[in-house]
Amino acid sequence: MLLESWHNRRTGAAGADLRCAGGGGYAAVPAARDGGGTFVTHTGTDATPQVSLSTQAYLTLRDRLVSLHYAPMEPLNERALSEELGIGLTPIREALRRLQHEKLVEIYPRRGTFASGIGLNDQQLIQEIRLELEALAARLVCERATMGERDQLASFAANVGGTRKERIDKDARFHREFYRLTHNRFLEAALNQHYNLALKVWYLCVQSLSPDQEIRVDHSELAQAIIDNDAEAAVEAVRHHIVSSAERVRLLMSGGPRPRSV
Repeated sequence: MLLESWHNRRTGAAGADLRCAGGGGYAAVPAARDGGGTFVTHTGTDATPQVSLSTQAYLTLRDRLVSLHYAPMEPLNERALSEELGIGLTPIREALRRLQHEKLVEIYPRRGTFASGIGLNDQQLIQEIRLELEALAARLVCERATMGERDQLASFAANVGGTRKERIDKDARFHREFYRLTHNRFLEAALNQHYNLALKVWYLCVQSLSPDQEIRVDHSELAQAIIDNDAEAAVEAVRHHIVSSAERVRLLMSGGPRPRSV
């Protein structure tokens, strides 16, 4: 199994995790426990209980914009969003400014705020950036991720079933956790920004699928390479994933014959 060999390679005291030490090695540190004595593992998902109202607004609006809950170029009224989310105007405005920087909304003086359009011609440019950034991410994750973090990432890769929407959500969860494990917040932000733009196009493509077409989600090669601490294999896996995803988008947007799965 994917995790079995990795669990067997763990060393150190019981209940301890192994984290990178200054010299490139690993140092054992105690794992956190909840009130019932159960070990608590940080999942790296966006849904953390202690976040600012601005961050809550940002995450909710980001996911809605990416999933096309708000149609491209749909007007976004700050007061209506405030009432819809139950969050004050100031956090909404802060979230919208952040989303504008990430190319998910467009703000025009005296005209208002709009969900950004989908620049299909920009997809090649986004792919070029993602190929380089995610290759760097793969190397850093192999270098910096703890054993517990690699286990968590592998569990995300193994859990890919469900409805079409659930598969897309699980794919996004894997990507965001992968980015987090670079332990570089600037790189993580850049990775998420370009992934969001690519994911928005994927949601557009999914809308054209027939009910009998399935969505494939497979990160097993990348997860295995990270477990094996094989940086070059991880780079190859992540590059293959990006290129194959882009090919699927081009196939769906071309209007040609549709495969049984994408």
